[in-house]
Amino acid sequence: FSTVSREQIERSLLDIIARRKNQIAEKVPDGWLTVAQAAGMAHMSEGRMRLYLRDAHKAGEIQKKSFRIESGAAGVRPVPHYQIGGK
Repeated sequence: FSTVSREQIERSLLDIIARRKNQIAEKVPDGWLTVAQAAGMAHMSEGRMRLYLRDAHKAGEIQKKSFRIESGAAGVRPVPHYQIGGK
């Protein structure tokens, strides 16, 4: 049973963080919106828009797909997008 030093753990953690921060964001195709973008266009809260989009997706009215985008301090991460008005 080997012992890993605190220094090795810290170095590994920093390597993981560096790799995550250096990931490249995807180009989101035209017609795909985040909840925040759709909410802004409709002048409603993100929480309410999330419910509308969830229900429309369940009903098969819109498509949902995650794209890896730059998201502020979180860096590049998958964010759900919705294709509204066409498939």
